[in-house]
Amino acid sequence: MREPILVVNAGSSSIKFSVFETMADRSLSAGAHGQVEGIGTSPHLEVTNPPGNKLADGPVAGDGYAGGIAAIHDWFAAHVGSDAGFDGVGHRVCCPRRVHLFAAGAD
Repeated sequence: MREPILVVNAGSSSIKFSVFETMADRSLSAGAHGQVEGIGTSPHLEVTNPPGNKLADGPVAGDGYAGGIAAIHDWFAAHVGSDAGFDGVGHRVCCPRRVHLFAAGAD
């Protein structure tokens, strides 16, 4: 993969991610994408390739965001390589409750 970019979206009960490859002409090509859903209840990892074939589908050991991030990391280490890196990482963090509290003036 040439100059891979990781995009992460952390929500209140899930962590979603996508990988894009930067092509020679600087266009982007979609790679694997997936999510850990059910954070705080029954976390579950699902990873698919661009055509939609499942590459991973199973429960996550551990609870909370740390368990979700560990599951995503472990999947990349096992399937992409532990020495593989990303040339760029983008993220979006959203927590509706926190936004509501901040908008209401509470810290």
